[in-house]
Amino acid sequence: MKINTSDVLRYKSLFPKANDIVSMTLQRDIIEKIDYSQEEIEKYGLSGQQNEDGTINYTWNKDIEPKYVGLTPQELKFLNECIDKQDVAKTIDTELFGFVLSARELVQ
Repeated sequence: MKINTSDVLRYKSLFPKANDIVSMTLQRDIIEKIDYSQEEIEKYGLSGQQNEDGTINYTWNKDIEPKYVGLTPQELKFLNECIDKQDVAKTIDTELFGFVLSARELVQ
């Protein structure tokens, strides 16, 4: 799966804050695969500054290449179940829409 930097910084909003042990393990495994390592953060000049309203503005080297992530079938299924829940709740925003479409294509 190819993921651009803005998606790497936002995808976690698809995940529930609490779930069963199996689901939380899948969530953790996905996060470990997608999140940038400390080495990548330094290499790409990623940084963020929190605004007064609690939002964070991120900056990074605009020449950064998309990140390729290999997810297992179980991880893809879990990710798409999270997307389904957000879809039903109508909480998928324009910033996550591209990531959602990419994830959907991998399981169909």
